[in-house]
Amino acid sequence: MDDETLLVRTFPTIVPKLTLDEAFEVNRIYSISGLLDNKPVFTKRLFRSPHHDASHIGLIGKGANPKPGEV
Repeated sequence: MDDETLLVRTFPTIVPKLTLDEAFEVNRIYSISGLLDNKPVFTKRLFRSPHHDASHIGLIGKGANPKPGEV
């Protein structure tokens, strides 16, 4: 495993927990977008790892189904 892969995999574990205000904001966005469904309330920071071949356009939300907060 190279250093970049290790960093990407450990990043979600080293970022601080969401504050109460941040958690409310994340959950509001997911609720308005219809993505909350019956999922538990988000209390951890969301992290999505893009594919290593993703283009710059793809990274800023030009994908087929971008999710809230993907910019």
